[in-house]
Amino acid sequence: MKINFRLSLVKTTQVRNIKVIGTTVLAFVLLVSLFSSCVRERDFDTTSAEENMWALFAYNDAIDIANEGQSLASGDNLYSYDPTSTFTTITRSSNSATIAFDTVNQLCNDGRYRRGTINLSYTGNYKDSGETRTITFDDYYINDDKIQGTITITGMGRNTDGHMVYAVVTEGEIAVKDTMGTYVFDATLDRTQTAGASTIVWGDDAYELTGRSQGNDIYNNNIAMRIITPITKLPSVLCNHLQSGTIEVQPQGHTFRSINLGEGNCDAEAFVTIDTKQHAIMLK
Repeated sequence: MKINFRLSLVKTTQVRNIKVIGTTVLAFVLLVSLFSSCVRERDFDTTSAEENMWALFAYNDAIDIANEGQSLASGDNLYSYDPTSTFTTITRSSNSATIAFDTVNQLCNDGRYRRGTINLSYTGNYKDSGETRTITFDDYYINDDKIQGTITITGMGRNTDGHMVYAVVTEGEIAVKDTMGTYVFDATLDRTQTAGASTIVWGDDAYELTGRSQGNDIYNNNIAMRIITPITKLPSVLCNHLQSGTIEVQPQGHTFRSINLGEGNCDAEAFVTIDTKQHAIMLK
């Protein structure tokens, strides 16, 4: 009986040891798997931030082009963008303007290629409270990205600082080159004129942008944006980029991206922060 008892005790102890070892190994495997999963899912993708900033620039730029076109006469060229006065043509009527670039890409003053047409219709003088203007596009491209949709701009009068404010509603789509995808950009912004309101030329106008947008990226994932501190934009003849401001972008299934455009330097550099990690990017 003693022999059998000891043998049974030895077997039981061995089984328990095997179970403990097995449980430890399983826990270790699960821990490694979880850690590996976290590493794989760590987020370094700045694409959504870059696409959103490109859309914000492209539609704001279209407003600048339309405003300059309205100030010119039929047959004129878009001087701020057309350095040789050879590939843009303005056509005016009493309440509309058409700004036609060439049908093939042409290099503009800001270093970007454009082709196609921007159409502007308006109900009154630009600085009138309540005046409404609408911008549309016909086969219009910047750097081979097709800019589509409608921009509606309404004069809201002056704010408490005496600056003119324009409510801008954009229903936009950008067909991104070299992809089958379309970036959807639906934005509600305030465009506040901070300089140049007292002159008749467009070249000294400066603006601040505030507001938010929502839409889809090129893979049809939802994306939302809001401007945290106002984005500043000088005239295109002075600077070809958005100068300063901070933005938050929320892509579907990912954490916020914070975009810092800097302190007002005229350059394409910006910084995207994702989960406390900062990434330098160059905007289009």
